[in-house]
Amino acid sequence: MAEDYLEKPAIRNVVSDGALAVIAGSDTTAGTLAVLWYFLLRYPSSHVRLRAEIDTYYPSPRQDPVDMSVLAHMPYLNACL
Repeated sequence: MAEDYLEKPAIRNVVSDGALAVIAGSDTTAGTLAVLWYFLLRYPSSHVRLRAEIDTYYPSPRQDPVDMSVLAHMPYLNACL
C-alpha cells in the first residue's frame, strides 16, 4: 500500500484535478464577493468604513494591491471577507 503513494499520477488526473480546483476556487470567490457587495450596498455606513480603511492603507494607486503584508493589517477588510 505504501508503494501506491510513490507512483507518479497520470497527467490526465493532474489536469482534471487542476481544472476542478480552478472551478471550485472561482465559484467560492465569486460567491464571497457577491455576498460582500450585497451587504456593502445594503449598509452604506459599512461601505464608507471599508473604503476609508482601504484608502488609508493604499493611498497611492501605484501601490501593489496584493501586498500581503499590507492586507494583513486591514482588520475591517479581513472581517468583511
